[in-house]
Formats: sequence, C-alpha cells, structure tokens
Amino acid sequence: MRWFALMLGVVLLGGCAARPVVLELGKPAEDFAFSLIVLPIAIEPIQFKPAVYIVEPDRTLRVAVGEGVAELSYPAPARVLTHSEFARIWNLALESGLLDLERGLEEVETEAFRAWYARHGMRRQVSFGPYEAADLQPLFEELERLAWLRK
Repeated sequence: MRWFALMLGVVLLGGCAARPVVLELGKPAEDFAFSLIVLPIAIEPIQFKPAVYIVEPDRTLRVAVGEGVAELSYPAPARVLTHSEFARIWNLALESGLLDLERGLEEVETEAFRAWYARHGMRRQVSFGPYEAADLQPLFEELERLAWLRK
C-alpha cells in the first residue's frame, strides 16, 4: 500500500512540474522584446559604431545610431515590422545565442554589446565581448537593413 501511495505521489507531482520552454525557429514568444546596445569600443582591427536597437512586442523597431547615442536613450520608432520580419529577428536572436539562459553579464572581459530581452515571461540582461561580434553580425545586419541604415 505504501508503494502505491509513493507512486501516486510521484505521478501527481510530476504532472504539476513546469515544462521547459522550447524555443522554436519561426515561432517568436508572444512577449518577445529586446534591446541591443552597441558600445563605442575599438580593439584593433575591430571598431564598432555606437547604436541602440529596440524591438518591442508590438513589432515596433526603434533605432539610434552614431556618436553621442546614450545607453539610456529611448529612440523614436523607425518602423513597425511585419510578422515575417519579426519572426526573422527572433530566429537571428535565437541563432546568435542572444536568448541563451546560460549567458550572463559576468562572462565577458571587455563588454562591447549589451542586450536585454524578454521571452516567455522571463527577462534577462546579457553582454557580449568584441570577439563575439561574428555571432551577432547577422542580427546586426538585419536590424540595420530593417532600419533602412544599409542598402
């Protein structure tokens, strides 16, 4: 009888446990939002143009680029992304490692990029070093393209 009660308890508790969130390409979280701050840093041969990119859950893209861009600035809207553009940003953020829960602020020696994101009810701040730019390059290029900063 105790064995049955123990098994019943395990089954009931197991059914109440939170299921891990599965991140899928092409399926952005309903609350997906992020900001990506490019810090003005130059480490030969790498040089970054200061910028602030913000993507909001309503698909609004906000962008500020160039000298004097304050980290705490809240740029004006550049445009509203289509559903497919928003999904592409989600995919690139996912593929770049930006949405990786294992990453934290303490992991880089020299901070070149700082990001904040929200997804599936979670909020997180992460940072990247200058030599991780290659991981973020496709995301940067897409954000620049969507903000009409590049042809």
